[in-house]
Amino acid sequence: MGKYRKKSIIIEAEQYKEFGKLVKGMCNSQICFAASNCNPHVHTIHKGQTVDLEIGDWIITEPDGKHFYPCKPDIFKETYELVGDDPDEFLDRFMDNPEGILRQTINEVIKENK
Repeated sequence: MGKYRKKSIIIEAEQYKEFGKLVKGMCNSQICFAASNCNPHVHTIHKGQTVDLEIGDWIITEPDGKHFYPCKPDIFKETYELVGDDPDEFLDRFMDNPEGILRQTINEVIKENK
């Protein structure tokens, strides 16, 4: 059996953190509700399959932008890393050291444009 490396791609994902709070990709359909599917879930690209969510699951956008799939937090952590700054983390670091963050950001922009 051969070994394969996952291609390096950038994905969109959001973590489902709180019961009752909608996250991009979660079903909010009256049709599902009427069919007694009241559990938080996503519709996948695979023949309309639905997959129930648990708190902590990540919801990943399929390449078509219309379908989603869940990923358990431990698998997500091992498979993906954050690209760029998380807005909340960036704001916290900026508030702690605004001069340093601005200097770092300017240096990064200069490097990218060389």
